[in-house]
Amino acid sequence: MILENTDALILAGGFGTRLRSVIQQLPKSMAPIHHHPFLWYLLMYLYQQGIRRTFISLHYLAEVVIHYFGNYFYEMELYYFIEPTPLGTGGAILFCLNKINPKQAIFIFNGDTYSSCPLHKMKEHYLKYIRKENILSVALTVLKNANRYNRVTILAKRITSFCASNKYKNWINAGVYLASPELKDALHNLAQERFSFENDFLVKYCQRYFFSAFPFIGDFVDIGIPEDYAYFKEKTILSLA
Repeated sequence: MILENTDALILAGGFGTRLRSVIQQLPKSMAPIHHHPFLWYLLMYLYQQGIRRTFISLHYLAEVVIHYFGNYFYEMELYYFIEPTPLGTGGAILFCLNKINPKQAIFIFNGDTYSSCPLHKMKEHYLKYIRKENILSVALTVLKNANRYNRVTILAKRITSFCASNKYKNWINAGVYLASPELKDALHNLAQERFSFENDFLVKYCQRYFFSAFPFIGDFVDIGIPEDYAYFKEKTILSLA
């Protein structure tokens, strides 16, 4: 199995400020979706894809997540890292990678997005471009209504921009990454503790580093706003019907 010994990191430390009106005093990753919190569906997706060890970055109400899930999700081991202060997505990734010290590629996921990205194929793609010093593979997908997101431009499988004009084809960052061990050093070079992975690293450094594009057509939902949270709840009902 190509995902054997491949770990995952989920960024789930967010406050969920924009969802406060509908989830009240809960971490965003614990937003209820029928009988389970949102994070349950993300972990199930990883488990079904073959991931057997997952690290979860937490901050706001971390104890709620730890108490609910414990140390295992079926046969998948769970480990938690608690950010001492909010570090942003980039700071959280660096904080966790310093503790994990990965020796091979690791998947990284936004804890408020769900997609049907095929992880086996994404790792095959990553291994194909590793000789080009591919420091990061980024899953991209197409949305009909992508107004909330920056478009991505691609040249010969390499991402050349994360902030293309709205007139460009609606390829967007799906919030799924496969990172080489060298990513940790690249993030260290920013010499920042708190920063945005998307704005302070991806946008600014896609010309310096090789970020390969992994396009897929499938499901993608970001529950960051009430409308999309409601959509995911509705979509989940349909999938279980």
